[in-house]
Amino acid sequence: MKKYFITIFLIAFYFASAQNNDSVVSKQSGDSVLFTDFKPVYTIIKQEASIEIIDKIEYTKDEMIFYVGSTNIYYKEDSYDIFGKKSKYAECLKSKEKIFNMHNIKNIKLNGNLYSTIIPDDNHLLCHVKPGEKLTWEIHFPRLPEEIKTINLIDKSDLIHDPFRFLNIQIKYPDNNIGDKNEKELLNKMELNKPLTLNNIYFETGKSNLLDSSFTELNTLFNILKSKPKMIIQISGYTDNVGKAQDNIVLSEARAKAVKKYLSDKGIDNNRLIVKGYGSSNPKTSNDTEAGRAKNRRVEIMVLKNE
Repeated sequence: MKKYFITIFLIAFYFASAQNNDSVVSKQSGDSVLFTDFKPVYTIIKQEASIEIIDKIEYTKDEMIFYVGSTNIYYKEDSYDIFGKKSKYAECLKSKEKIFNMHNIKNIKLNGNLYSTIIPDDNHLLCHVKPGEKLTWEIHFPRLPEEIKTINLIDKSDLIHDPFRFLNIQIKYPDNNIGDKNEKELLNKMELNKPLTLNNIYFETGKSNLLDSSFTELNTLFNILKSKPKMIIQISGYTDNVGKAQDNIVLSEARAKAVKKYLSDKGIDNNRLIVKGYGSSNPKTSNDTEAGRAKNRRVEIMVLKNE
């Protein structure tokens, strides 16, 4: 059965910065993630576009990984087909006259629970999705030539029949040297038993929810930990002195745990990540000004073991 389409949404999303999303856990295909376009820019081509939404695109050295989600908000039960790469309905990328076929589809989940790990190349998976349920999956595409800036996500049948451009997606590539340079700079600062402030970790005000602007720094740390499998670090959270002291300790620990969760979700062993919350103790500067309080609200890491 071909995919159902409904006359409803697809909103253009954009966040200029990077990374993870609670709905889909990051997966790598051999290479570390260099860059994540979280809720990438795309344009609705037709009003009857499907219920599919691209949550994010991850870029590795060899692949672009599309994290796709579909929520049933209309049918009593939606029978949704996901097609392997050799199917005539397989999704592909189109840039002008060039067609780029997928590598594979992985990690199909229904409401966060694993439905299937991979779809055979010449087969399809029929998923029964009840109202309110969300189906998510990863589409692995090859890394495209960097001169290509805009592509359409379509399925192969659209090349044969009445052309239907699904999503006009703006893609972007990082400078491969930037990631390597950032990792070297951070690694050079990471000394045994010496606290180091991560300067670009941000949270929602008064909460432990990481902001998207934190993910570039956290991915740099992740890549270092992945390359040094015996390294153990302590993650320490701090707040300013506004509010009750005990509340600040709880908040600082929750923020440190949020950093730990981000790293562990990407594959770092929990036993290598020690969490501490120190509240408003050990301020780096005076809390008398907003600039000072901002510096005191921080996350620090310290290498406990490096062999």
